[in-house]
Amino acid sequence: MSNVDITNPQTGQTLEQLPSSGQALAVSLATNAQTMLYNGASSDLAFNNTQGVLVPFGARTVAPAIAVQTNPNHRGVLLYLNVTAAGTGGLTVTLRAIDPVSGTAFVALLTGALVTGPGIYSYQMYPGLPNPAAALGALTLAQNGALPRVWGANVAHADASAWTYSLAASLVL
Repeated sequence: MSNVDITNPQTGQTLEQLPSSGQALAVSLATNAQTMLYNGASSDLAFNNTQGVLVPFGARTVAPAIAVQTNPNHRGVLLYLNVTAAGTGGLTVTLRAIDPVSGTAFVALLTGALVTGPGIYSYQMYPGLPNPAAALGALTLAQNGALPRVWGANVAHADASAWTYSLAASLVL
């Protein structure tokens, strides 16, 4: 009796030789289970807490264009505004829901107070937070609410003076 080769079709590499019928079989099977969540059209991988940069550190005189964000499976978000050089007027951070049909930002889920100086400002929206949060701790603003599937952030400038800052986000399960 002859052996049967198992070959990787992508690389052509022989992975294992299996005995033909009647011979002993000594093969181990490796599996990798991944949680998938249905999003209404297809399935996405389930993510753990994750973070990213929405606006890289730099000097600006106008509000930056921030890409619309897609929430894979998180319940809330924490935004970090890091201001190192302040102009005049001030900055306002807004978290908005995006209409999934038109792509229009139509609901302000969270609007921070006017930022007028250097510092690190943090804004959190998460289900179950008291409104207003009784103990903010290091948070600038905490808002009760769920993060929608499609959302966006904005840093509005009150005038055309130069501000140096970055905006980052942590998506929280």
